[in-house]
Amino acid sequence: MDPDWPRDIICRVHRYRVKETIMKRAWKVSPIQFQGRYVQLFPDLSQLTLMKRKSLRPLLDTLHQHNIEYMWGFPFRLQVRHGGRLIVLRNPGDLAKFSAALDIPMQTIQDWPYLQPLPPGGEAP
Repeated sequence: MDPDWPRDIICRVHRYRVKETIMKRAWKVSPIQFQGRYVQLFPDLSQLTLMKRKSLRPLLDTLHQHNIEYMWGFPFRLQVRHGGRLIVLRNPGDLAKFSAALDIPMQTIQDWPYLQPLPPGGEAP
């Protein structure tokens, strides 16, 4: 794995007020640097969001190979600034248009269309 590739680190903060204080201060002092690297803080991500991001790994690898920087949006979306335009991928139906706009090969995303929120109680049907 490339040591320069960004890593996600998940921290569980038990007290809501502490988490809110951290997020507010991070927003005020952005950008944050640690050991010469930029660090970004984001609020909690649902299990569904994490699964969707993981399912997009082939596409993210392609973006990385083409030196295309991306960012995550909310609600779930993948955003790229390219040629002065914002190109957004929100759902599987956008994939062909997204790939064409970036002039990258079309990817097949295996599980993304089938990922749905879990029912109350968190158990899969």
